[in-house]
Amino acid sequence: MAERYLGARTAAKDPMVEYRRAQWSWASGRRKQAAQQMGAFALGSETGPSRDASARAYAELSLWSLMSGNREEAERLAQKALSLAGPASVGNAVVARFLSLPPASPAEWALRAGQQFPGAGQEEIRDFSLGHALSIGGHFQAAGLLFRRMWDAGGGVADEGLPVMLAWCELETGQIKDAGRLLAAYPIPSAGGLTPYSAFYLPRLFYLRGMLAEKQGRAADAREAWDKFLALSGPDPLVWGEEKRVRSK
Repeated sequence: MAERYLGARTAAKDPMVEYRRAQWSWASGRRKQAAQQMGAFALGSETGPSRDASARAYAELSLWSLMSGNREEAERLAQKALSLAGPASVGNAVVARFLSLPPASPAEWALRAGQQFPGAGQEEIRDFSLGHALSIGGHFQAAGLLFRRMWDAGGGVADEGLPVMLAWCELETGQIKDAGRLLAAYPIPSAGGLTPYSAFYLPRLFYLRGMLAEKQGRAADAREAWDKFLALSGPDPLVWGEEKRVRSK
């Protein structure tokens, strides 16, 4: 189905088709291939009218590097994104740069977020960025409070992965009451396709469904969900070590 979609986008002369191909490679577990594809697209789009697309690609590469445990490379790529960004891509570049800052306590992250996104009108993007920074750092209690507030308020600027992010924090902190409802549905991407933040919930959704089933004593359901998670994870574990945890069970 993905190949048919990409073929249709190629026939329609979509200039972002290789970007979309790289996103699909990442989402389906081919992470090294995805990084190579996205890097080639970013480099080839740096000049001319495609600079915004190049900035978007570099910002996404920054997030992938961060998830892979290479914060120094993530910072370099975020700076590259900022140097190319225009009005359509600067938001993602700023968020990528913020997330690539050195690890810190929840209080320090909150201070940074206030400095990076000051003033009225930036509350939603500030909470979105701060919640993801806290999650990357393993500060699930603090991240969960932010995501819960965003969820109760209707989601704001957060993408379709918000319920998965909230469920992740709740399961990691032993709060499973609402996790089943949050994880019941598959997030529906926007008409524009996957976002740079889709990688936070795909394939994590299946890991969390397995985690919930295990806590509820449904061993067979847990294994089924984890098998799907591993099939989509690829051979290179991300910084959270979820793949290693599942394989050890």
